[in-house]
Amino acid sequence: CTENLGLESYEKTNGFFTEYSKSTVSEDMAEVYSHIIYSKSEKIKKIRQLDEILNKKISFIENKIKKIDSSFIF
Repeated sequence: CTENLGLESYEKTNGFFTEYSKSTVSEDMAEVYSHIIYSKSEKIKKIRQLDEILNKKISFIENKIKKIDSSFIF
C-alpha cells in the first residue's frame, strides 16, 4: 500500500505524470497508459519532447500495445 495518493498531473513531469505514479512501477505504467489514452495528442507530443524519461515509457507501452493490435491508434 502507499500514501502517495496525489492524482493531479504535474506541470513539470520529471519522468512521472503524478505523485501516485511514484508509488510502484505498475502504478507508474498505469498512469502513463491513462495519460496516453485520455490526454489530447498535442499534450502528449509536447510532453514527449520535454521529458525524455516519459517519452521512453510512452514508447514502451505503445510498442507493447502494437504487438497485440497493430491497428491500434493512440
